[in-house]
Amino acid sequence: MTTRVHKKNVNDNITPKAVRILIWLYVELCFLVWYIAPFLPQNAHIAHLVTNVLSDIIWIPAGIFLWTEFFLTIGLRVLKNKRKSVKRLYNLIVFSFICLAFMPLYSHAFRWLFLPIGLLVARCCLGKTLKRQGSVSVTSSVLIPKILFFILFICYYGWQLVPDSRPSDSSGTVKVLTANIYSKAGSEGRNELFEALEYADADIVCLTEYNPQDDPPLFENNLLEMYPYRLTNRSEKSWRSGEIIMSKSPINSLMQDNSTDENYILGEISVKSAKIAVLNVHLVRTVKRVDSVANNWQRFADGLKNTDSIRELKEKQIAQLWQVIDGVDQPLIICGDFNDTPNSRLYRMMSRYHTDAFAEAGWGLGGSFGKDRLTRWLKNAASFAHFFEQDYLRIDYIFSDNELKPEYSEIITLPTGSDHKPVVAILRLDFKAD
Repeated sequence: MTTRVHKKNVNDNITPKAVRILIWLYVELCFLVWYIAPFLPQNAHIAHLVTNVLSDIIWIPAGIFLWTEFFLTIGLRVLKNKRKSVKRLYNLIVFSFICLAFMPLYSHAFRWLFLPIGLLVARCCLGKTLKRQGSVSVTSSVLIPKILFFILFICYYGWQLVPDSRPSDSSGTVKVLTANIYSKAGSEGRNELFEALEYADADIVCLTEYNPQDDPPLFENNLLEMYPYRLTNRSEKSWRSGEIIMSKSPINSLMQDNSTDENYILGEISVKSAKIAVLNVHLVRTVKRVDSVANNWQRFADGLKNTDSIRELKEKQIAQLWQVIDGVDQPLIICGDFNDTPNSRLYRMMSRYHTDAFAEAGWGLGGSFGKDRLTRWLKNAASFAHFFEQDYLRIDYIFSDNELKPEYSEIITLPTGSDHKPVVAILRLDFKAD
């Protein structure tokens, strides 16, 4: 008996050491992606690109572990009197199922992640009891990095981990929708977009990549009754796509010249006896040719060479954005396609002074971009395409100041003809109207 125990301890000391190292490396990587990325040098283009892509998928290994632990804990309680071979088979089946099902379901898995987190926290708190009963031992060397990961994870996602519901009282609220509608889709019609807008039934709609050649007659024929008031920064003579604000209430321009080449449009809307400023913005992508990496590495390399000039353009756009924001006296809503993830420097700057509606009142990852781009890359590998059924990047936002409190936010998953999904937020007017 003594010899057998001694051998078991030797094996236990070999395996956990490698596991502990991997866990610590993983926690450090999460810390880098979530908290250090905004402070990386601006010319570290590859590092910014990688951390942006990993921002909302770096948790997946931990998610697989948590859900596996969740089902193993429940199942092994039922199978506690079964033979070891049955338990091992059950472990293998559960782990294989979680791995295969996780990618197409990972957005839903994130939404309900508080269940296995709660169970694991309970197990950690009862570690000594579990160990005495002969269950999985909880050692401090493994427990500490787990606790650190939970702290990093919960601090990063915050209220996105908590289920939320629509407010029962809609009086004193305004519903806002923002979406990148992909300018080239205007030539093919906008039926899917119009159906999504009708479903959302927002009071204010902010769209980017509005096509000034093809969209005006389509919008006139389909949205005039729902949104009779509109404001855009592009005329029909413009060749570039632009931004448009549509509203059920009157809009006044806060710009000297609406027909410009700027990447934003600013208007004042009278909503429920209150005047609100709405800024609709579309910022440039840092690496414009990253979407061609799967097909042509040379084009991707050329895109990286041009990134410095694109970064300078984005810095100018950000400086201009802050100048516009500082000049607004009314309660302000800022929305649009920022082409930056929540672990970026721009997002940290914005969230310091304005509230991100989805981070405050949404539930889940809030991904609005990525699925269509990935499936397009994998068009020649259809067998793998079904693993990517969710958008994995959050780059479209609705921000508000302290006078507009987010009460609910969601991603509209209906097709719109674009590679982006619309973001919706319900904001409560927390100020006295004039």
